[in-house]
Amino acid sequence: MTTGKKDIDYSILTLGLKKLATETIGTALDKEIQVFQNFTNSFVQSIDEYNTKTAEAINNGSLQVLLYENERLSKTVFSLLEDTIKEKTPVLLKEMTNKFIIDAYKQLELIPENERLSEQIRIARSKKEKSGFLSILSDSKSKTYMNLKAQNEGSSLAAYKQFQNRNFFFYYLILSNLKRQIKLYNTFSSKIILLLNSLWNFDKKRIEQFNLFASTNFQIDVDIKALKIEYKIDEIEQLLNEINSSKDQITEEINIESSNFIDDFNSGKIIEHDTYQSKLNIETESEKLVQAIVKNRQNWQNSIFILAEDWKLDLEVNSFKFYILKQFFNFSKVMDTRYTEPVVDIIELINASLDDLKVNVVNTSKNVKTKFKEQLTESKSEFKRKLFLKIIPVLKEVIIKSEITKAIDSIETDITSRFNGISEKRFVTNMSEYSKPIEKSEFQGISPKDIIGYEFMPQLKAVFPKLKTSFINHVEVFEKKVAEIPEIINFAIESSISFNENEGSVEDAIKISTEGIVRAEKKLAEISGFHQSFSQGEVSTLKLSIEKFLNEITAIADSDSASQINIRIVKLQALAKSKEIRQNISRRIKNFIPVVVENLKFGIRFLWQSSEKIGKQFRIEEKQQFITSETSDYLATTELAINKLPYIYQRLFKIEALKSFELFIGREKPAEILSIAYSKWKEGRFAPIVIIGEKGSGKTTILNWFLKTKVHDEKVILLDLHEVNKTPEMFYNEIEALVADKHNVKASNSESKNTILAIDGLARLFTTEVNGFKYLMKTMKLISDTSSQVLWIVSAHLYSWYYIDKSFNISDYFAYHIKLTDITAADMKGIIERRHNMSGYKLVYEALPEKKSFIRKKKLTYEKMQSELEEIYFKGLAEFNNNNLSQAFLYWLRSTSRVENDVIYIRQIYEIKNNFIKSISLSKMITLKNILINNGITIEGHSRKFNQDFELSKLHLDQMKDDGLLVMAEEYYLINPLIYSQIIRELYILNLLH
Repeated sequence: MTTGKKDIDYSILTLGLKKLATETIGTALDKEIQVFQNFTNSFVQSIDEYNTKTAEAINNGSLQVLLYENERLSKTVFSLLEDTIKEKTPVLLKEMTNKFIIDAYKQLELIPENERLSEQIRIARSKKEKSGFLSILSDSKSKTYMNLKAQNEGSSLAAYKQFQNRNFFFYYLILSNLKRQIKLYNTFSSKIILLLNSLWNFDKKRIEQFNLFASTNFQIDVDIKALKIEYKIDEIEQLLNEINSSKDQITEEINIESSNFIDDFNSGKIIEHDTYQSKLNIETESEKLVQAIVKNRQNWQNSIFILAEDWKLDLEVNSFKFYILKQFFNFSKVMDTRYTEPVVDIIELINASLDDLKVNVVNTSKNVKTKFKEQLTESKSEFKRKLFLKIIPVLKEVIIKSEITKAIDSIETDITSRFNGISEKRFVTNMSEYSKPIEKSEFQGISPKDIIGYEFMPQLKAVFPKLKTSFINHVEVFEKKVAEIPEIINFAIESSISFNENEGSVEDAIKISTEGIVRAEKKLAEISGFHQSFSQGEVSTLKLSIEKFLNEITAIADSDSASQINIRIVKLQALAKSKEIRQNISRRIKNFIPVVVENLKFGIRFLWQSSEKIGKQFRIEEKQQFITSETSDYLATTELAINKLPYIYQRLFKIEALKSFELFIGREKPAEILSIAYSKWKEGRFAPIVIIGEKGSGKTTILNWFLKTKVHDEKVILLDLHEVNKTPEMFYNEIEALVADKHNVKASNSESKNTILAIDGLARLFTTEVNGFKYLMKTMKLISDTSSQVLWIVSAHLYSWYYIDKSFNISDYFAYHIKLTDITAADMKGIIERRHNMSGYKLVYEALPEKKSFIRKKKLTYEKMQSELEEIYFKGLAEFNNNNLSQAFLYWLRSTSRVENDVIYIRQIYEIKNNFIKSISLSKMITLKNILINNGITIEGHSRKFNQDFELSKLHLDQMKDDGLLVMAEEYYLINPLIYSQIIRELYILNLLH
């Protein structure tokens, strides 16, 4: 039996270990490399396909293909990462490392356990071990390779304690050698990460290119390079070669270390190892080493996995981003092709019709007045027929078929659906680079879906209802503006005809029409600008919201750490709950505040009126001695300013009942009551109607509207009692004659109900003298006797009605009472704006000189400044006129500071000081009361009422007129509209009105 080292062929051991390292560790690393080689090949192939397809799409101008290919590549890369890179280390490396260690130990069985070999190996032993170690092994009873195999077959490390020399070789050749190679494992893993980072950078380049492409609103450039992913295959192959080289270096270093050790030992060199001890547990040390290698590799796998997670998050966020951009592009295209462009074409048709109308008006006959009217009327009718029968129906059809609100719903639904597919969980780390192994404890989980859903999606989704509301409101305003075009034309031509009939100037009359048409053309240009501006604004609003959303979700992958993101999610959840609580509290407060405010207003109004009454009764206030001439001067200035306005504008705001109804804004409730009463009367019911309202409240207008639009079969008689120099007796006789054939006749069938008698001006049927109600009472008896065959509709001035009703309960004679005392400030504004819009003039509000600096300090845009000035103006108008229409018209006309280039400039007028009203004598206040109750008074009526000389009454009334208290309408003296509401208030304070 050989016992020396010379008897062992160490070259067999060297070759065996080398082969073993290659078959085990080398194989495991080769398979790992193959995984990333396949990943790289698939990635490069996908890029090549992407480049080819996008180049074709650019040449063909196909945006849909470009968007599809971008989306397809994102999905492909995402799937590659999901399939290739897992969180756990491949099992093969552990298996192969274990196999290498076990098989290497087996190959070391040829190391003899004898003293001669032990002399060359100097082991760091404990003091107890040094004396007894060699006695275990003797030359005569040495345990050879065969003996060991027989006892244990050398297949494990279980019998390691029996083989000191072999253990030393194993520890030095295998365990220490492998331990030293961990740094090469680090190099190998870092090369894999370097490869993945390089590929990720190519993908990032694609995302950057598409971001740039999206910023151009997806305008396709014929330059193929615009979206091509540039890469050098040589660089990728070089990275793969470096990975292979680092793998080869691991096995080579294992072999070199083994070979050098064996060569040194074979040459007789003394081998020392300070860390080895004879009682070292080789089995435990081997397990520890395997665990260390696997742990190191797992930590590197963690880095690779987190890199892949980061890459996938990048893909997911950007894929969602490009999907939203694609949806936005589709929406903007729908907006253009289905709505903006078709409507612009329709506006051009209207413009062409206006050009034809202008030619017809200019060529109108100027010789015969009747022919002039006929030709203008025919030209107007032809324009309206073309507009209402051809153009407007097409416009409505375009708006309906555009389905813009449906497109907005669709983009919201699609984005929400795509959002629901976003990952519930992704892992990230605080590392900025993946250049070292990391522990799993450094993983931090985030939920991209939660952060987007809680923080960003609500903001984006909130914009869609606003877009729909905005579109619906725009269409409403747009259609209203288009409808103003024929109204401008109609009123301009009617004004032209009226001017020609009154003034006899054909040239000036034609000028009124042509100027109206020009204003209509300018109005149409404004409508076109308004339409296109809205369309651009609608798209821009969505774009800005989407850009903000995309910037915010991109930041999830770019900047925030996982812990910060998770903290944000918790905060957002808390804020959402807090917001809900605040909204509930706010809702309750909002419901409570109006009640408190209304009660406060009532209390303040009551205290003010009470103090005024007490002051009057006990003369607490200091009374002025003279009535100021400010009001009369102001009235003269007002008349002068109004006379300078264009004829059309004066006609639009003329205080008179409407006979045509372009300017009529229907009152829903009064109209409904009239219709009900009419139906009931036709059924044989008692249905006399009284319409009650202040002067200028629209009593006559709504009566005219009802008679002309709702009544078809009955005979209509309209009796105006405002004629001068007629007594109540004369009016009564006239009324009685109209219904003489209806007296005491009972209606047996509906055919006999053939008369509607409308009386405008109930106040003319009575006087405030003794026995002044005689003929009014007789009229009420007529109403009772004939109501089955005559539908009586009577209008009464508000304060006349109050006076009569308190005198003998006239309300009982009427089944239906319609009170026109509810014109709100908003209704007033709408009436004024509608009349102005029919003029075709632009409107600009100006600030008062003392308020210009205040407005300027706010640094508002022009539109917001106009909106604020408009609000200030109408607030002042409401305070001045107390919602009286006549006063409002007068105030509006007086507010026109100038007219330039088809623009009306409106400036709020200084408030008229009405303190002088308190100094009006009681006799004049009584006169004012009688004028109010009788809805005007003549000199003769005043003379009879106050039982004084005619000339004295004339002097008294003229003096009040000179003071600005009264104005003249034919022979009637009326209260000056500028101080109408203030006079009424003072009469209440004096208890002259109740």
